[in-house]
Amino acid sequence: MSNEQRLTDYPPKAFETITVSSTAIGITASLLTNARAAYLTIEGASLRYRLDGTNPTSSVGHLAPNGGSLWLADKTRKALTSLRMIRSGSSDATVSVTIY
Repeated sequence: MSNEQRLTDYPPKAFETITVSSTAIGITASLLTNARAAYLTIEGASLRYRLDGTNPTSSVGHLAPNGGSLWLADKTRKALTSLRMIRSGSSDATVSVTIY
């Protein structure tokens, strides 16, 4: 049996759209109650993110490109609740989030 997790391993629970601007932001905390995973797609601009609860800057953090996606699966919800995002340039990014 594979250790990989798939979208079909979890039923969708919630959806939100986040505008990522010049102030770091995460997923709405109330949506993460009993969440096990989240699938994010990035549109409009690149962004930077961190999973340790520390706010990224426009130049420090993992780079997620415009058109990219991010799959977070976490039985303890630590990565989900600690995710912080900020735009990496002068344009805001739109992040669509499905919570599982």
